[in-house]
Amino acid sequence: MLRSLVLTLLVSLPAVAAAQESVDRAMIARLRAEGLERSQALRLFGHLTDVIGPRLTGSPAYRAAAEWAVARLGTWGLANARLEPFEFGRGWTLEKLTLEMTAPRYFPLTGYPEAWTPSTAGVIEGAPVYVGDCESCPSHGGAGQPGTPDPAGFVAPAGGTAAG
Repeated sequence: MLRSLVLTLLVSLPAVAAAQESVDRAMIARLRAEGLERSQALRLFGHLTDVIGPRLTGSPAYRAAAEWAVARLGTWGLANARLEPFEFGRGWTLEKLTLEMTAPRYFPLTGYPEAWTPSTAGVIEGAPVYVGDCESCPSHGGAGQPGTPDPAGFVAPAGGTAAG
């Protein structure tokens, strides 16, 4: 038994050694140099995030990012770079959001609207109401809390953060 195992190993060893591919160290060096010395990834990322900024599909920032990408691909010599139209619906852009606690003392609050929420008809005042998760909000088909407009609800409890 041991003799047949040793014989099998000796016969198959040259086949295994021949199947290994040689390492092209020059190509590895070229790839490393390209990535470490001439990479444009950080500059491209910075332009998309810091100059153009956050964007939702259908928003003016989305269009600006798409047009910038087409122009950039053209400068790199890519022929026939173009935007492909597609049906999406309406876009949405956050222009302004101010949240403030005014009583018993003034305190600015940090908050973010849910994308595609409509504008309010002016200032909304009232007692804050914790609505739990967004599934209970009227904008998500839930009943919400009676008499409470959707924008006045908080998704995270006071002093906490929203999970997820």
